[in-house]
Amino acid sequence: MKNFVMKIADTQAVAGALQLGLQQKSASIQKTAFWLLETNSGITDKLEPALGEQKRRIAGLEAREMEKLGGIESRHTDGAAPMEAMRENTEKMKRAIHEVTSKIVAIGGHHAGMPDQHGPDAANVVTNDMKKQSGKT
Repeated sequence: MKNFVMKIADTQAVAGALQLGLQQKSASIQKTAFWLLETNSGITDKLEPALGEQKRRIAGLEAREMEKLGGIESRHTDGAAPMEAMRENTEKMKRAIHEVTSKIVAIGGHHAGMPDQHGPDAANVVTNDMKKQSGKT
């Protein structure tokens, strides 16, 4: 029986040591949790105003971008007539270039649509013909 009593006493001693160790670990964890909470509060106090300012700036930038897009859209819809005029001018330019090219071909004897672009007088022929058509000569 003495042996049994010794085992109980040893078990109680080990249990007491384990309980003391757990209490110490628990105290350490509580201290760490408290420190983390204080640190988190400090960081939040410092960063929240900066985050709020950044959010306001982003909202302002987004609003300005929307205003710009609105202006571009209104210019785009208001610009329908000028766009049509540009298309007409482009078509006129294409026809004029075709006419000039045809005349160059007739003068130089080259294949239609393939004027001599490398000869010394190639630019002069085109320029002179365009001046004649515009009445500047």
